[in-house]
Amino acid sequence: MRVSRERFRRAVSELDGHVIPTLYRRRTFSVRVAPDDSGLEYTPLATGKPRVQSWAYVDKILERYNATRSLRPRDYKEITAHASYVLALLKRVAATDALSA
Repeated sequence: MRVSRERFRRAVSELDGHVIPTLYRRRTFSVRVAPDDSGLEYTPLATGKPRVQSWAYVDKILERYNATRSLRPRDYKEITAHASYVLALLKRVAATDALSA
């Protein structure tokens, strides 16, 4: 099933306040839709410093994921060094979609 930005955004909104590990390095972070809706705001628990990833980058990751279904960060390295956050979220979205199918 294709993951649209709208579906992804809804899933992220539902995860607001949850602690999520990245898939490979197991770094924990929290996520929310940025207050100005410019993208996603990740807060790594190790630093506590939020970083925003614009929807333009998220859309590129979603496009690649929909084409390949890859959850390996190295497959997205030319898009962004921070794909691991989106990929951890995508794995949760895919699992939820599989349960409801």
